[in-house]
Amino acid sequence: MKKMIIYFLENQMMRKSFYASFVYAHNEMEDRRPSWHRLCSLKSVILNEPWVILGDFNVLGFQNEKVGGDGGDMKSMQELEDCIQTVDVENLPFKGVHTHGVMKEIEVLEYYVN
Repeated sequence: MKKMIIYFLENQMMRKSFYASFVYAHNEMEDRRPSWHRLCSLKSVILNEPWVILGDFNVLGFQNEKVGGDGGDMKSMQELEDCIQTVDVENLPFKGVHTHGVMKEIEVLEYYVN
């Protein structure tokens, strides 16, 4: 597991609370598995409390999230889906602009502007 941070957030005035996990998973499938196991083990601690999991999972959640190149690694996608099912959260599809390569273009533009 590269990094995972877990917070319990609470608004005492509104009496609302939830857990938030931030994940930065490895690039390689075998190295990501401990992250999925850790998330699954947290389910027994979090139980039925609201829980949001955000981060860079380094695997596609949906096939249509892939831009260019080959399709996603189906085995890796299935392992992520199994984890999502186990922890009983919902995988929301990507919305917005795909930024792969955009930051390089922005850096180049900044270089020329300066």
